[in-house]
Amino acid sequence: MTNAQYIEKTVCSVERILVDTSTLMTQGFQQFIINNKELFSSSNKKIIVPKAVYTELARHMDSTDSNKSNLAMAAVELIALNRDIFLVESASLTEEEIAHTFADAQLLSELTLHRSDVNQLLITNDRKLSCDAFDLNLQQSCKGGKVLVCYINWCGEMQCCECARYNNTYKSVNAPISITEESN
Repeated sequence: MTNAQYIEKTVCSVERILVDTSTLMTQGFQQFIINNKELFSSSNKKIIVPKAVYTELARHMDSTDSNKSNLAMAAVELIALNRDIFLVESASLTEEEIAHTFADAQLLSELTLHRSDVNQLLITNDRKLSCDAFDLNLQQSCKGGKVLVCYINWCGEMQCCECARYNNTYKSVNAPISITEESN
């Protein structure tokens, strides 16, 4: 399967797609959007930028680290130039919100809240966040749709996160063996 086929299969298998701050601020993500804009448009899919992610971008734009500031500005510009494929959950932001927002908690909350209704994809280059998001699939009290986790590499390809690969391999290797009368 080519990467383009993997992306199409993954995007078309979910109803909600969320992205985190660190991914928006990578050059690989810009290439990902260039390469896949037509897919998102033709499949009527939107990439959701939660309010907390947008707030973190605002904080990074004011950073004294010029590299971080430039990457955040490039992310906001990318969103603005591709309004047809991004859904930005923004509102007026206070200085306190900008200073204290932590998007990971909101992303996990959003995934949990909508898990009972739909399959979702989180695009994140944060390993710890991807593991926590994927582990939502293991919840016993809140069953529902799948949470997929992917990251975007430096050349704009979407890849399955290691935690998803490991957990799927681990589950199949360590699955209980059912003993039938024929095997006795």
